[in-house]
Amino acid sequence: AWSTREWRRLLHPAPVVGLLLTAGIFAAWAVPYFRAPETKQAAEVWKRQGIERFTESEFNAENYFTNLPRALADQLPWVLLAPVLVLAVRRKTAGDLTAVMRGAAFAVGGAFVLVLLIPGTLPRYVLPLGGPFAVLLA
Repeated sequence: AWSTREWRRLLHPAPVVGLLLTAGIFAAWAVPYFRAPETKQAAEVWKRQGIERFTESEFNAENYFTNLPRALADQLPWVLLAPVLVLAVRRKTAGDLTAVMRGAAFAVGGAFVLVLLIPGTLPRYVLPLGGPFAVLLA
């Protein structure tokens, strides 16, 4: 909560270590990938696909507005347990574990929604979020 100045907890080393770890994992893939000769062709494909996502060539209103329900259906039956997760995250008794769960739940939920907001995205693109969601439910 911003009013209670809890944002200062972001100055703790843990978020910085998490960001560095994330960057390191990405770098372990990116450095060898971008040194490969095929990278230029792949970069052109990525560029074209990125431009098409935000132009009318890939946009289909019917698919765009049904992405969220279809993605939720892809997560069945586990998504039916989401209210249990919400109740667990709201509990204040578990201390640090609750904070970790809350952060992970917001990250999974936020990524789920943000990925589906990109025009031209298919609901299957959020299927990898089922793993972190299952860990949270456990």
